[in-house]
Amino acid sequence: MSSKKSAKTSAFDAKPVKKKKELGLPPAKTSSATALDQFRGLEKIVQQQKKSSPVRTLKAHVVLEPHLLDKIKKHHPKWLIGRVVDAMIEDETFGRKIQSSYETRKKMLKRYSFGKDIIDSAAEKVEESFLANDTIAPKPVFEPKVKVEKKVTHTAEDKPKVKEKVKKNHLKLTLGFIKSWASKSKAKPGLEELRLTKGHPNFIAILESKFFAFAEHALPLMNDEETPFSVKQRNQVCVAAAGCAYDTLVDYRDLFYFRCLAPAAHEKKMKTWKGRETSLKRTGSLHGKVKEEITNFYGTQAFKKRRKDLKMEEFFHQLFRHFKSSPLYIARNQ
Repeated sequence: MSSKKSAKTSAFDAKPVKKKKELGLPPAKTSSATALDQFRGLEKIVQQQKKSSPVRTLKAHVVLEPHLLDKIKKHHPKWLIGRVVDAMIEDETFGRKIQSSYETRKKMLKRYSFGKDIIDSAAEKVEESFLANDTIAPKPVFEPKVKVEKKVTHTAEDKPKVKEKVKKNHLKLTLGFIKSWASKSKAKPGLEELRLTKGHPNFIAILESKFFAFAEHALPLMNDEETPFSVKQRNQVCVAAAGCAYDTLVDYRDLFYFRCLAPAAHEKKMKTWKGRETSLKRTGSLHGKVKEEITNFYGTQAFKKRRKDLKMEEFFHQLFRHFKSSPLYIARNQ
């Protein structure tokens, strides 16, 4: 016995050295419950390691519980979904694999119907757990909506605004305005209310009356720099004064220019065009003849001897201010 004790003592007869107990986990067992217990006691073990030594390596044999994922899905569904979505975003390959696996399995179940009852029952249980723990609202069921016509009663103040149409010939032509530009004109107040129809004995007088009526109420707006005169306003003034749309009136611009440029030649040619007056507008078949008569008049001696424009020409250029840039006007200087 003494020989055995002496073997364990040091050479200087010191007391036997006792080995320190190494801190660590108890032997790992195969059960998943033991692994979870070890994780719960991990904090205590780390605190003991800090007291004994600054650095310590911990090794543990971990066995995950088979139904751990199901429990996480049941008690923390939002966390699990969030982690899966984050992983799919971070790794596109992983995300594509999940999507392809899901689509493939869905097609297989739909085609062969094997394992469908099991998956449906599992999905129902998961949905119930989601509603119980996370209070997630169920998916809305869309039902066909039936249109119900509601009768809306409008009061005097709530009645919808109706666009008021401009009243024709609401703005009247005055004889004084006509005489201020052409003392010998056949235009008269009231003729602007008549329609431009071919064969009418007063066709030219009606056309002139319409131009004078529009000019009497449009020129003050056009000459006022502070008052905007839009295309819409121009058309409204034309309807209210001349009784027709501006596009209808401007179609006879070149014919009216011929009258302002050469009154005698215009009156003579109108006799040859009698009954075809509406064909003299810009889209008519005789419009080319009107332009030809104008260019021919440019070559006459009566025009070349003129030192200034006629008063009716000045009136025309005030009404159509961009006409001087047109080829028909430029031809007079060639």
